[in-house]
Amino acid sequence: MRARVVADSSASFRACVRANQEWINGSLAKGKRFKLAIFPSAMADAQQATWDGVEHLLRRVYPEVWESKVERHFATIRRTPFSDIEAQAGYDMLKVNLAGRDPATGESEDPRYMTLRRLQEREGKIVQVRQFLWDEIGLKLYTGDGYTRSDDGTQGPAEFLCRNLEILQVAGVAVIDVDPSL
Repeated sequence: MRARVVADSSASFRACVRANQEWINGSLAKGKRFKLAIFPSAMADAQQATWDGVEHLLRRVYPEVWESKVERHFATIRRTPFSDIEAQAGYDMLKVNLAGRDPATGESEDPRYMTLRRLQEREGKIVQVRQFLWDEIGLKLYTGDGYTRSDDGTQGPAEFLCRNLEILQVAGVAVIDVDPSL
C-alpha cells in the first residue's frame, strides 16, 4: 500500500510538489526519477487517505496482520496524537524510519523499523503497529483527514492511497516522466 495518489488535479499536483520540495530535491540528488501515473481510481482500489480509507486498505492488503495485530489498536491510533504514541515509544520514530531498508533483504538494521514480516513476528504493541503504519505504508505526518501535509504541518491537496501494483496491471494507466525541479 505504499503507492500514494497525491493529486486529483494539476493544481493539486503543483501544491504537493511545492510542499515537499526539500524531500524532492534530496531524492533528485540521489538520482531518483519521478513519474506521474494517471489512472481511474477504481482500477487500483484508491481510497481517500482518511482513517476509514486506511482501514479499508489495511483489511484488504494486510489481512495477515489486520486481525491479529492492527485492529485491536486501530481505534486508539486514530484518536491519539502521533506525539503521544512517540512519547510512549521512548525514541524518535522519524530516525527509525529514516534508517530505511537494505535493498537486498528488505529489512532495516534498526530492529524498531517495522516491516510486515517484523510485525508478524512481534507482539503487535501499539508502538509497533504505529511504526508499521509509517514504515510500511508511509503514514508520516498523518492526521487521517484525507489531505497531504508539508513537513511544517501545512495542509496540502487531497491525498489518496492504493495498494501496490505493477504499473502495467492498472487498466487505463498513462505514465509521464516528471521533472519536479522545474
